[in-house]
Parts: sequence; structure tokens; C-alpha cells
Amino acid sequence: MKLVVDTNILFSFFKESSFTHKILFESQFEFFAPEYVFIELEKYRLTVMQKAKITPAQYARLLKLLSRKVTFVKETEYASFLSRAKLISPDKKDVDFFALALSLKCPLWTLDKELQKQSTVLILTTADIVEGTFTKI
Repeated sequence: MKLVVDTNILFSFFKESSFTHKILFESQFEFFAPEYVFIELEKYRLTVMQKAKITPAQYARLLKLLSRKVTFVKETEYASFLSRAKLISPDKKDVDFFALALSLKCPLWTLDKELQKQSTVLILTTADIVEGTFTKI
């Protein structure tokens, strides 16, 4: 099953004891994110390292692993869905995630409750994935 993953979920990947890390590392899901998220991860590298309590070497190792687990998609590949995504996204900062989910016809994995205020894209939380409390698409 394909899943689009939001930025905050990917930030939590760096804490190796997190459910997010386990899901991304061990599951059979296919994960996708807009390409700019990879840039965001680097932009906030120091904050991520501090919150996850990891060294620069650990960060580099985990980032490399993450880049093998998540396909970072160029905007050109989902650009035709951006106008529709703008209409359904409750938050303009999340339009790219909705456009990518629409283009891949898959759910969006996020903990942002605001994004559940639409009914076009299925929103899954970490608990939904861990508990398997969703209908497979």
C-alpha cells in the first residue's frame, strides 16, 4: 500500500525508538513525500538532532536510510493535481501533500487533525497504521 508522509512524521523518524521509525523501517508500505521535504529535513537538521538526541553521524546514517525508504517526488510529477488540492486542503502549507496523495490515489499519513476536515483524501494517523484500523485501499 502506498502512503504519502507529511514532514512531521518524517522528523519523528530520527528518534529510533519511535513507532514512526519502526513503521518506516520495517513495514511493507511504499512511502512518498514531496521532494521539498528532503530540503526541510536538512534545513532543520540541528533541531532534529537535538530533539532525537543523536549525533551528526547518526543523523547522516538515518537520513541516508530514510532516503531509501521514502520516494521524494518532484513537483512536476503531481503538478496537475495542485489546483484540486488547493480546493480541498484545509491548510495552504499542505497542498503539495494532498496533490501527491491525489496523484498516487493513496492516503496521507499525518498527525495534523486539521487535515481531517476534508473528505477527499483518506487521512491516517500513526495509531491507525499501528493498529491496522483502516480499510485497505
